[in-house]
Amino acid sequence: MKHIKEAVRAMIKGKLQAYRVFLKEAYEHGDANKIAQLEQLISEWQKELDKLDNQ
Repeated sequence: MKHIKEAVRAMIKGKLQAYRVFLKEAYEHGDANKIAQLEQLISEWQKELDKLDNQ
């Protein structure tokens, strides 16, 4: 079970890293809609990661 938890953590961290790169690009292009969407996704996945860490 520990290996599964570590794999899920790695997947979520990878998603967060990618979303942050996309967020930086959205800020550079001034795309307010994309910024809002990405900030929401980052928030949701960060909450999932926090829940996983607290188990």
